[in-house]
Amino acid sequence: MDHWNTPPERRETLMVVVIYKAPRIFQAASKEKKDKDAANQREALVRDLVSPGRSAGVMVELASQRLTVGAIPSVIRDLTGVKIAGRATRAEDAELVWVSGLGQVSRDP
Repeated sequence: MDHWNTPPERRETLMVVVIYKAPRIFQAASKEKKDKDAANQREALVRDLVSPGRSAGVMVELASQRLTVGAIPSVIRDLTGVKIAGRATRAEDAELVWVSGLGQVSRDP
C-alpha cells in the first residue's frame, strides 16, 4: 500500500507513533547476551516499522534529548522524518534537530 499515492477518500487513517525517550529502547539493560539480543531485536523492530511504515501511512517520531549515533542508531535516526528533542545542551544534538547551516546554535548555559 502506498498511503501518499492513494486518493484521499480511499486512504487509511494516518497513524503517528511517538517513541518517548527513544535511546532507552535501543540500550541493553546489561552486558549479558540475552539483554544485548533483546536490544538488537527492539532495534530491528523499530527499523522495520520506520522504513516501510512511511509508505503505509505510519509516521514514527523519536523523542529524546540525545539524537547522536551513540544514542539512536543512525539508520533509524536518518529514516525518521520527525525528531522531537527536549533541552539540547550539546551543539551536535541541536544540529541534528535543526537544519545544518541554518544559523549558529548557542549552547544552553
